Amino acid sequence: MLNRLYRIFACGVFFGLLFAPVAGEALYGNDLDTLTEKYREARSSAGKPGTSAWPGAVERKVAPILARIGKLKDPEALKMLRREYSGTDPYLVAAAGLSMVGSGRAEALEAAIKGFGKGVGWKTYSKVRVLDAIAATGKPAARDFVIKAATSGTSEMRVIAIGSLASFPRNPKACEALIDGLKSSHVLVRNASLQALHKFKVKEMVPALIARLGKEKDSSRQGDILKLLVKRTGVNMGLVSKDWNKWWKETAARFEFPTASEAGAAKTNTVVVPTYFGLEVASKRVIFLVDASISMLQSATGPKKKGRKKNLKGAPGTKMAALKKELTSILTKLPDTTMVNIIFFNVGPIPWKSSLQPLRGRGRQEAIAFVKNLDCKLKTNIYDSLVLALKDRKADTLFLLSDGKPIGGTFTKPADILREIGAKNRVRGAKINCISFGQETPFLKQLAKQNGGVYRSTNGGGGGGKKAGKGKKAK
Repeated sequence: MLNRLYRIFACGVFFGLLFAPVAGEALYGNDLDTLTEKYREARSSAGKPGTSAWPGAVERKVAPILARIGKLKDPEALKMLRREYSGTDPYLVAAAGLSMVGSGRAEALEAAIKGFGKGVGWKTYSKVRVLDAIAATGKPAARDFVIKAATSGTSEMRVIAIGSLASFPRNPKACEALIDGLKSSHVLVRNASLQALHKFKVKEMVPALIARLGKEKDSSRQGDILKLLVKRTGVNMGLVSKDWNKWWKETAARFEFPTASEAGAAKTNTVVVPTYFGLEVASKRVIFLVDASISMLQSATGPKKKGRKKNLKGAPGTKMAALKKELTSILTKLPDTTMVNIIFFNVGPIPWKSSLQPLRGRGRQEAIAFVKNLDCKLKTNIYDSLVLALKDRKADTLFLLSDGKPIGGTFTKPADILREIGAKNRVRGAKINCISFGQETPFLKQLAKQNGGVYRSTNGGGGGGKKAGKGKKAK
């Protein structure tokens, strides 16, 4: 009996080994027919396009299969990807484009460049994802294509391409494109160019920034220009362009970029700027996004206290109490001309108003009352709250505060949030500053860096009304 069982077992092992490659190929599929079928199945299981679950499902289920199709040497594989590349859904278009660019083959990259933007599926999301991937190859054809897109076409396309120029920080032509962008009549093009120039160290950028400083009327953007000038020159001539012009005339011939230790700080602006947890609030169009999850009822300085759920508004000594104090302080100190909104988030976003509101009149008192009366609930829906804030086109600066990882909402994985918000905000151009309450949060640090903002971690001490301290900036 035992011998019979052994023979059966041995035969099973033999035939298993014999057909293992076939089974593996059928399971994982390395031929176009198999992968195409798996692609259809993945699309079907991903749900319905246009729903909130669709983008994440495409990224998890569909994109990996298209990436494998892109690796096939079969000429029909590229034809299939080109068909999807000109489709109607921006997420599938992006996935097909990333597959072609990521294949490493010259003919696929050429096809991606040639077919870029052709078709109804080319929305902001697909343009950002694919153009960044094209730029990241570093190929001369890719570089030339991105530079051309950054200097011609619609203002939206220019802004998208300007963001992709970060892949060529040492290329003079790329820097020329950004300098050209500083002269644009479109504010979004100018803002995008200014942000992208942080990646560059080309001498010609200095006089261009000085010229822009002399023309800029917005105080917040003046401050941004000054900070970059100080960072790149190591000197600080303040906000008066005549002083900078005089200095540059005397210095240009012998100018050299300073080392990191020699770079100065923008301290000559004598205007007192109120601060929020140590970050300057210079903008006049601000949205404060604030974590109102249960974890904010924990002690601001130590372990969580027993019975914390009994006071959902935040008992003295809790993170929420510290947050409310700091937020009330900044709302008290901001000028009457400032337009603000406040969005608390837990299960979902909880906005004070549907859009920015002036602090003058009853606005300030109503905003403060909203802050004081809010309580905490479960979840930490960061993504949907950011999307809601970005819908207000007038807001140019966001301050996001959270004490933990994203929980709940359309996207909860940091990589997904970074990808989606990065694409949505490329043209929108809002500055997203991030504050981590109680601990370092790499996700928030990257979110700020990606969106032109500043990152800081805090234990609750704010110093509202004082200039920013040594908060940790996203560089």
